Amino acid sequence: VAKLEHARDPRPIDETCTCYTCQHFSRAYLRHLIQAREMLAATLLSIHNIHTLLNLVREMREAILQGRFADFYAAYHAEVSAQA
Repeated sequence: VAKLEHARDPRPIDETCTCYTCQHFSRAYLRHLIQAREMLAATLLSIHNIHTLLNLVREMREAILQGRFADFYAAYHAEVSAQA
């Protein structure tokens, strides 16, 4: 988000995310907060990161309980690798 390419980007960090940060703030605004060294940037990014991690752990727990963690891991690894 701190990259110059996001300076005018109206999209959220993650368009599929339902967290408060992604529902209310653009990449451009978050970049502005980072550049201005505003504490709000850290707060909003933490909200997004915690929301994302909680969802990941919830999905992992469901996969474990359903006996399909290996499949979940393979799909998640493929998705993350494709984004890199």
